[in-house]
Amino acid sequence: MEKKLIFSLFLLGISSIFAQSLLIRELMISFYGNEFFVGAVLAFWLIWVAVGSLSAGKISNKFKNQVLLFFSQILFSFFLFFEILLIRYLKGQFFGLEIPNLIHSFLGASLIPFPICFLLGFWWTIATKIFSEVKKEISSVNFAYFLECLGFIFGGILFSFVLVKFNPFLVANFLIFLNLINVELFIFPERKFLFWKILIFVLLFASFSLFFIPLLKNLEKVSAGFWFKNQKLVETKNTLYGDIQVTKIDSQYNFFENGVYLGSEKDFEFAEKFSHLSLVLHSNPEKVLLIGGGMSGFLREILKHPVEKIYYLELDPKLIEILKKFLSQELKSSLFNEKVKIINLDGIYFLKNTNEKFDLILVNLPSPSTALINRFYTKEFFQIVKGKLKENGIFAIYLPYSPSAPNKNLENLCASVFKTLNEVFKKVIVLPEDEVFFFASNSENLSYNAEIFSKRFEERKIQANFLTKDYINFRFKSERIEKALEIFEKNKTSKENQIFHPVSYFWQTLFWLDVFSKKFSNFFKSFSFSFLPIFILVLVLLTVYLTKKKNNQINSLFSVAVSGFSLMGFETILIFAYQVIVGYLYFRISLLISSFMLGMTFGVYLGNKKIKKEKIKISDLLKPHFFLLCFSLFSIPALIFLFKSSSLKFAEIFLFLLSILAGFFGGMVFPLANQIYLSFEKEISQKTGVIYGADLIGSSLGALISPLILIPVYGVFSNLILIFVLNFWLLFILLQKPGQ
Repeated sequence: MEKKLIFSLFLLGISSIFAQSLLIRELMISFYGNEFFVGAVLAFWLIWVAVGSLSAGKISNKFKNQVLLFFSQILFSFFLFFEILLIRYLKGQFFGLEIPNLIHSFLGASLIPFPICFLLGFWWTIATKIFSEVKKEISSVNFAYFLECLGFIFGGILFSFVLVKFNPFLVANFLIFLNLINVELFIFPERKFLFWKILIFVLLFASFSLFFIPLLKNLEKVSAGFWFKNQKLVETKNTLYGDIQVTKIDSQYNFFENGVYLGSEKDFEFAEKFSHLSLVLHSNPEKVLLIGGGMSGFLREILKHPVEKIYYLELDPKLIEILKKFLSQELKSSLFNEKVKIINLDGIYFLKNTNEKFDLILVNLPSPSTALINRFYTKEFFQIVKGKLKENGIFAIYLPYSPSAPNKNLENLCASVFKTLNEVFKKVIVLPEDEVFFFASNSENLSYNAEIFSKRFEERKIQANFLTKDYINFRFKSERIEKALEIFEKNKTSKENQIFHPVSYFWQTLFWLDVFSKKFSNFFKSFSFSFLPIFILVLVLLTVYLTKKKNNQINSLFSVAVSGFSLMGFETILIFAYQVIVGYLYFRISLLISSFMLGMTFGVYLGNKKIKKEKIKISDLLKPHFFLLCFSLFSIPALIFLFKSSSLKFAEIFLFLLSILAGFFGGMVFPLANQIYLSFEKEISQKTGVIYGADLIGSSLGALISPLILIPVYGVFSNLILIFVLNFWLLFILLQKPGQ
């Protein structure tokens, strides 16, 4: 039986990473989630896994464990398949292309993963209970944890390099197939389970058949079509960078990525206003760089000016292929004009490594609602841009604005970007309407001189539908300019936006919360700014409690919880760092998580090796927590160095190495703490889920607090210092002499 369980535990790791990668991706698309949302999903994910783990411990004595293991594996596999379908159906039924409100997003993040996570936790506890009953050793739980980590690593590599390109229903069906084989061969090999064997064989045959018929491919297109009410989905393509969808209304094609609207071939008004107002500011814009959003007429409008070369940056080459297929002939001719050079690179990476200098750099991206997009609104990015502009070069960027209906958080967002631009450039002007256009330069020639700009517009004989000479005069002479400047300059709340302290990202999130619940937005803001005093108070109270108790079994639980918090903090920080340094995450997230698990596997292995050699004492936990403490400080200069590095490949490899190290130091804690905790118990098999639950609770807090509060409000480096303080505190607790 021991050998038969090994594959089940290994498959648990594979199932976990597949489910996590697929569901988080689907939930982010359906609920327009950012890193805050991912943090909430991961937190609830870990909480529900802990609930499942503890629940299994309560009922495992009432039923045959072999049957419980069978049901947990099979139900998990089928739930994953149908939950993907359910998520898409719910989005189409209740939201369509509208942004779900706060309550819907919270319910989606917390409740939808529940069945999957509960069954994963249940599966773990039942499998380890059977394993420990067979082995009758405390270390059997540690070995089971080791096997799960191995499965996690293998699954992450397989998903990242192979399965990420396939539609999610195919991947989910592959998981069903693997679990059915495991149950058929290892869980119910005996003939007395004839009924179950026949049922499983039928299900296996059905699952295998799905690989060879077009049902899954059709299901992918039909379910993606749920999102687009009153629109015809004409194409959907899963790429390394996201899910691209093309819809059609009458004769108009609309383009989406991960459910987010990119633009349409007939969405010209904004393209005209932003591009022409930017270009008339420059006396001779020969060389232009456009970052993002070339499908809505931007290239066509830029080409109306006397430009010699346009560099158009679009990260995903598959998007260009799709644009070529569906754009009108007029826009297609602009996209593939001889003056246009399409470059499939990340904007920051390109600017760091190019020797070109530009007359005009336009950023046509959404507001900073994610860490990935926020990079283009930071001081560090503006400094890179400054170095790539010619002597009279101009930089243009925009944000949403509402001069007629002021919103404090929106004003803070715009003020943070305005202050950041002023830190870098000598001259910054603003044009506020429904969007506020920011123009920045090191040249004193940048001004609000409407007469000169109107004259240039006429001299260049620009033909436009929405932009006129009178409109240019209106924008550059508007009374709203002076009012907006006063609001931005006098703002004392907002600070400059930095790559590792993304305050604009925070204000954008609060602005989004305002739309649905002003009270909750104010509460979240107050709690975020009060977090550090609350954290200190909790540590003081815990110190008093634990120093009085002096109980090594309780201390071992806190050791695992602190380790879990630290690991999830590191994981969140390194995922964030990967986004801001490398520039994309979509097809790397499972590999990045697997790097943590690889480190954890080595840590668990060394911990198990130590357990076999000697009796484990509470003092053995000091070393791994000291390593975590040191690693948190080392990460600060390491991240600064990596951002400044011009080698993307080097930065990517180094981030994976940091992930492995973080996992290694944290992984050493679990087997040692588990050995100490279970040494106080007579019935080992009854308590295998407790230490696992403590690990998951600590991890869930780290997953929730780091992205929601610590990174945006206090910054990445403050988050690392807090992890340092937490591990230093635990060292103090562990050094207390235990009571009798």
